[in-house]
Amino acid sequence: MRLQPSICARQNARITSRSLVGRPCAGNNACEETTSFILGMIYQAMGRTAEAIVCFRRTIELDPKNSAAYQRLAIALRATGDTESATEALITGMSQIPNNPGLLYEYAEDLRRRNEMHTAVLSIRSAAIINPDNWAILVSLAEMEYAVRHAPEATRAATSFEADWRMMRSHQPGSGIASMQS
Repeated sequence: MRLQPSICARQNARITSRSLVGRPCAGNNACEETTSFILGMIYQAMGRTAEAIVCFRRTIELDPKNSAAYQRLAIALRATGDTESATEALITGMSQIPNNPGLLYEYAEDLRRRNEMHTAVLSIRSAAIINPDNWAILVSLAEMEYAVRHAPEATRAATSFEADWRMMRSHQPGSGIASMQS
């Protein structure tokens, strides 16, 4: 069963006819885009994946540069078992928004699920270069590096993580290494 984009539009009109600042949404693509995306998130949280997919596609139609919509669309498609379309959504998103760490991360995770580890490592490395402060990306990088037997790089990433964790723990009263030894 293929849902029509008008479902999302009808629900948008039913949920709200005004933007967050009180201006009418009619004819306002930015407002409709935001409403479609939020509605897609609500549908996804409710487990109504088919409706969420329609709303995320509508969001992308209104704003092809919305990286979050591509990510959520891929997650929703993957939840329905349509992994090919999920991959296509991520690739389309990366072509529209190059060097987006969120899309690179999702694509790497997608490749990991398909056991294409060498390509996944390249994608997650790019995400780590763009956003070196994101722990989820760094942990995935370490896991993927280890999985493809790049032990020195995985060890370096894990050692950095462990050192940061130990430093953070040592600043909490009664939780430092000295208190563990006593």
